Amino acid sequence: MACGGNNAIAVLHPAGKTWKVEGAVPTAWFPSALALDGEGALRVLNIKGVGNTANNRGTFNSRQYEGSLERIPAVTPIQVAAGTREVKAANSPVYEPAGGVANLSSLGIQHVFLIIKENRTYDQVLGDIGKGNSDPKLCMYGRDVTPNHHALAEKYVVLDNFYTGGAISFDGHQWLMQAFVSDYVERAFAASPRGYAYNMADSMVVAPTGFFWQGGTRPLGVRLYGEIQLGARWNPDTQSAADINENQELTWSQYWQAYKENRWQRMVGSRAAVPALQPYSSRRYPNSTLSIPDQIRAEEFLREFAEREKSGDFPNLSLISLNQDHTNGTRPGSPTPKAMVADDDLALGRIVEAISKSRIWSKSLILVTEDDAQDGVDHVDGHRTLALAIGPLIRRNAVDSNNYNHTSLIRTIQEIFRIPPRTRFVKAARPMTSIFTAQANPEPYECLTPRQAIDEMNPPLRALSGRRLWAARESLAMNFKDIDDAPQDTLNRVLWWDAKGYDTPFPRRK
Repeated sequence: MACGGNNAIAVLHPAGKTWKVEGAVPTAWFPSALALDGEGALRVLNIKGVGNTANNRGTFNSRQYEGSLERIPAVTPIQVAAGTREVKAANSPVYEPAGGVANLSSLGIQHVFLIIKENRTYDQVLGDIGKGNSDPKLCMYGRDVTPNHHALAEKYVVLDNFYTGGAISFDGHQWLMQAFVSDYVERAFAASPRGYAYNMADSMVVAPTGFFWQGGTRPLGVRLYGEIQLGARWNPDTQSAADINENQELTWSQYWQAYKENRWQRMVGSRAAVPALQPYSSRRYPNSTLSIPDQIRAEEFLREFAEREKSGDFPNLSLISLNQDHTNGTRPGSPTPKAMVADDDLALGRIVEAISKSRIWSKSLILVTEDDAQDGVDHVDGHRTLALAIGPLIRRNAVDSNNYNHTSLIRTIQEIFRIPPRTRFVKAARPMTSIFTAQANPEPYECLTPRQAIDEMNPPLRALSGRRLWAARESLAMNFKDIDDAPQDTLNRVLWWDAKGYDTPFPRRK
């Protein structure tokens, strides 16, 4: 029997009319199909093989996974016993303490803001930061484009050894929302035959273990801003959000013009993709479409946050989607990639500044990461991504190279709120204790304005030639309505050449 989540094959022995589990033997990453050959050996098909992220050309990207087919000779009882010990050890990792504050619940943090962005590697954004394990040659959206990301990393802690849980949005959002993924997601994420439900609109992608904030020892107030939500439009007259489909979305320019004229409020909104989460979902916050600027998202969050500042009614956990750093490539009619990343940066800075100047700042923690790292390269690994930790109880001016990942981040939130882990993945995860300090520093944050204009538009086809024309045509052919539907390898090159120059060779590992 294939045990995909354990990277093992369970060995069964007949016991009367039933079967008894004798033990297990290890396999590669996520076995999914089994067969016996003519010699009695077991043939195992593994979906992700050995997890290699470096392709033959040497580029490091999260989608350079590879499956494998392995042959396991008929096992003896001694081999089953040894294999069982190996499988058990592999699935129960023991980490050395990371240092810092061991008892996170003792810090008194009552409000956690988890901001989830789209598709950047560590090197793409912080490769030029000048500290930690960074490669400036791979930096595409440096300080001029992302001044707030740089300032927040430098003010608090540079996390240069942080990795995504998934490879693409289809599994990345599930790891962040559940600290686990369903069997269907693992088997289907490369093709998603039922539709690309990164927003969990398909019940098959919701794991039976539920969401990571469930099952706490005390009631927890949760608020969703864009995450796990579908498109809608807010109607102030009826105080409700009406469903829309993607064909009813306006263009980026139309939303941007409405934002500048302060008439965007009736044009955006959302509803819960999982009906049971509707009571926790903002109906006025935009869903995760690339057509709506992140400034509108920031504006709506800050509007509601100001109301809560007056009433004192703040949720314990806020999940906030900012997705413009995904970009639309060099698609004519859309902002340039650098403009969209700068839009995302400015929205982040505005949100952090508001929280840092609020009545709850002393008891707050802001965590920022990407859902995946697929649209770019990184000199360490295709899954290495951006992570920021911000708050009065976060260390200052530090570089933390402890190995952390999405599941570590979720385990950290669970430790703060005393939420028992529901899966062995999050139970085995290493809490990010080393980023904290017991000596609070309540200094607020001042938002920085990117030098890069956030409304710079891609030129029309008639103004282009050569590789620039090719890039624009390829971007026009991509479906940006569904996040990540664009061909990743092509988009990577479009973004690289747009950022580094069309004569700059795409990076290859020597």
